[in-house]
Amino acid sequence: MRHAYPIAALALLGSFSSSAAAETPGSWSVSIERVFGFSRATTKTEINGQTNSQSSSQISLFDHTIDNQPGYPGARVALDYLFPSGLTLGGAIGYESYDPDDDEDDDSVKGWLLQPRVGYFASVTGSFGVWPRGGITYVSFDTGDDGPSYTALSIEVPLVFHIAGNVCFIGMPYVDFGLGGGTDNADQKITELGLQFGMSAFF
Repeated sequence: MRHAYPIAALALLGSFSSSAAAETPGSWSVSIERVFGFSRATTKTEINGQTNSQSSSQISLFDHTIDNQPGYPGARVALDYLFPSGLTLGGAIGYESYDPDDDEDDDSVKGWLLQPRVGYFASVTGSFGVWPRGGITYVSFDTGDDGPSYTALSIEVPLVFHIAGNVCFIGMPYVDFGLGGGTDNADQKITELGLQFGMSAFF
């Protein structure tokens, strides 16, 4: 039931944008995404058949580490190609570094994210567009030993507001459904949802 809500929301947006024209504001989009906003993450960890679930929320600015635990990096750079039909193909890359702040290791943890995706851009008005899209998110952390990695199915619905020239402000509700990951000693799934904001330039 919980997973049905994002699907229903996408269906509603799809019906809303069916009357909108696929008039893309350019052939390319260069964006900085998930710069600031609200997020809530739930981590399910399974060790030796025992499952533990932990949830936390935060308001973030660039830094997107939740309770000093590995997760999906926040701010990321994206490049998308927009076809005249409204179809879009592209992806995002992200980087994160944080200090675990424990007594075991003083080294920082570094993480890299890759997110290929496909979407559809619909211009509702001359200054407002809806851009539903989906893809696979993969993130890997370097802890100097057995670094964790995670995979998620990402569904995003950016709301694109034209500001000036070719620059747009983006408000983006999203869900990252955890598919798998963890380390050799533990299986983990991280599911995150939230509302994040960023900027995009179309050319």
